[in-house]
Amino acid sequence: MAEKTVLVVDDERDIREAIVEILLGDDIAAFGAASGEEAVRIASEQPIGLLILDLMMPEMDGRQVVEELRRRKLDVPVVLISAGRDLKRVASELGLPAVEKPFDLDHLLSTVREYV
Repeated sequence: MAEKTVLVVDDERDIREAIVEILLGDDIAAFGAASGEEAVRIASEQPIGLLILDLMMPEMDGRQVVEELRRRKLDVPVVLISAGRDLKRVASELGLPAVEKPFDLDHLLSTVREYV
């Protein structure tokens, strides 16, 4: 089976890069995107095994990214991340798993491992 790649989408560069480094350190192929628009473009152009997606981003937020991926019929598993209090509600509405920021490293890795 081919290795699945994780795309980490967060407008906060430090958080995005930290998650990518954590995943790479655990031998999980990963790279980052700084915006929802970039995430949709990448997911449209190449297979993505998992999208770790910040809920609260300017321009195109996490909910809008999920809705656009679904509209385009792109079957990409998504895990929402956020420090916002709406995370659990939105994740439930979209039928997606969620990891709260600041995240517990073991919880994040075990969630990712379910998909890759």
